[in-house]
Amino acid sequence: MDRRFVALICAAALALALWFTWPLAALLSDHVAGRSVDAEQFLWSFWWFREALVARHSSPFVTGMLYYPEGVSLRYFTTNTLHALLSIPLQPLLGLVPAFNLIGLAIFVATCFSMAWLAYDVTGSRAGALLAGVAFAFGPTQLFHWRVGQYNMLSVEFLPLYILALRRLLRAGGWNWRAILACAAALACAALCDWQFVIYLGLYSLLAVGAALARSPREWRRILPPAIVAGALALAVLLPYVLPMLRELASDNPYMLRKEIDTIYHSADVAEFLLPNPASPIWGGWAARQAAALNAPGIIPTVVSSSYVLLALALLGALAQRRGARFWLVVGACFWLLSLGPRLKWFGTQTDVPLPYLALFQLKLVQITRFPARYAIVTQICLAVLAAYGVATLLRAGVQSRAGRPRTWLAALAGLALVAELWPAPNAVEPLAPIPAFYNDGTLAGAGALLEQPNPSNRGMFFQTLHDRPVLWGELSRDNPAGPLLSYLREGPPAPTSDIFDDTRNWLCVAAAMHITHLVRYDTPKPRPEPPGATRLRADGGATLYGLGDPGTATTCAWLDTGWQQPSKFDDGTPYRWIGQSARFALLRRSPATVTLRLTLHCFAGPRHAELRQAGRVLAALPNCGAPQPLSVTLDLPAGWTWLELASVEPASNPADFGYPAGDPIAVGVSSVMFSP
Repeated sequence: MDRRFVALICAAALALALWFTWPLAALLSDHVAGRSVDAEQFLWSFWWFREALVARHSSPFVTGMLYYPEGVSLRYFTTNTLHALLSIPLQPLLGLVPAFNLIGLAIFVATCFSMAWLAYDVTGSRAGALLAGVAFAFGPTQLFHWRVGQYNMLSVEFLPLYILALRRLLRAGGWNWRAILACAAALACAALCDWQFVIYLGLYSLLAVGAALARSPREWRRILPPAIVAGALALAVLLPYVLPMLRELASDNPYMLRKEIDTIYHSADVAEFLLPNPASPIWGGWAARQAAALNAPGIIPTVVSSSYVLLALALLGALAQRRGARFWLVVGACFWLLSLGPRLKWFGTQTDVPLPYLALFQLKLVQITRFPARYAIVTQICLAVLAAYGVATLLRAGVQSRAGRPRTWLAALAGLALVAELWPAPNAVEPLAPIPAFYNDGTLAGAGALLEQPNPSNRGMFFQTLHDRPVLWGELSRDNPAGPLLSYLREGPPAPTSDIFDDTRNWLCVAAAMHITHLVRYDTPKPRPEPPGATRLRADGGATLYGLGDPGTATTCAWLDTGWQQPSKFDDGTPYRWIGQSARFALLRRSPATVTLRLTLHCFAGPRHAELRQAGRVLAALPNCGAPQPLSVTLDLPAGWTWLELASVEPASNPADFGYPAGDPIAVGVSSVMFSP
């Protein structure tokens, strides 16, 4: 392609990007597309990459700013790594939101250019290449991903580039290092946009290399080794990124794996491919309602609609250029079949008919991805190439016949019809969420972590880009379940209840030790009582800020871990908790101290031998535990956690064996926990 044609493609793509996303260009600093869905999550990702790499000099793939105080891995979070990195120099110059929006517009232009380049390389038609670029970059699927703020799936500009580079490598044969390096670079960049693209391109590579070997089986030495080297080079670049992901995948807690039913929810229904553009201002409302009716309630289905103009041109190209179109037809059909998911969905009916994706789903790596419908992206690339063949056919027929001018006008009319069909209603751009003033006016300067209630999801992540305080929540695309301590802290200060210690004071003690200093409550339709132990500071922008009370640095906190049953009461109202064979608990201090721990124990089906242990060492014991008895021990506690175990030497007993209602086996009851001083 010469420079003028490249300039034409980029100019056309930029004009369409501004038009199709309007009024975003006029509202770059305070509006985004998809704010109510996923955009705030990706805003946070862009902010966090700069914060981690520039301000904290730490890995952006692990954070302690979410899921505080445990922190969380971001290896399987849809960070859109490449564009997050590209945004780093733009953020201090333009601001986070304008940088985010400009990168989104640039993705449209880059995608149009890369698709046009591929189509031109295949067909040699400039008009066909331009139409293919527009059809793919501004197709319903890509506009959908922009409208819901899913920048990871919007970032498909490297998929056509990889296919182009691999095509040139396979056609040239032998050690064409320029093509090898181009393949490796495009594959690595696609992986850094979203790691799922590696699966798509890996499957495409198998088909492309297989087709090349089928055409020239004796040339396998010139085909297979260079393709393997290209993949190996990309893997070498991505190795620091991939190895930790594989370690997490092989761990005892593969939180990122999805069940088959989750995958079925996000598979494409056959009927969805027949629907027109659901973003159209003319028929979009009807198409969106039909798509919603084909899917389970609460599911936002991936749009897989294609332009009817594109389909007509692709059909023409496939019929007129059968030899060249055969490969693209086969690849497009394969990925279309995969997009249907593990079991066929037929016009709103979920069947048990197994599909090829079910075999693919047996791989752990594929179980992480829950959107089979997205495989249709490769089908759309193939359709765009076939449509370029169709345009080339129209123009070539026109040149060779007296109907040359009408055929040329017919191709131009097809292009205009395509743009009209793809044109979306200008209703995707949303203002940023109302921001409580205390998040960015310095009120929280020097504050510790924030507990937000209820869970603010993506919104809380966006607010963190303003207040820069650790938070206890976070909306992750592959949610890592919270541990018991984090779950306890997320509940907030409990109202005083009947437990074996003052649970309000104890929660405040643990929170203060974790440096959680403030509580933010967002307005809800149902009013809630004021949180105990907290002081109201400000109310603004639909949120109320509270300061959390601090029982003091000399206070000892207790944290009940595993093995404890829910609290009960004796007839006189005294609270107690049963444990089974053993139970763990921890004492937490902010400063070292000598502390006397006093427990009141009673034993079930006694007498029993009850012991208080630390790391297997017996600290104190009641050899004849039956009726309530005190057990005390003096401990030299360091700052931080001290883990203890309360246990019965004899096995726990089933209450049903002694005439009580059936329940979990029990052994020892604890009716009070006290510390002095």
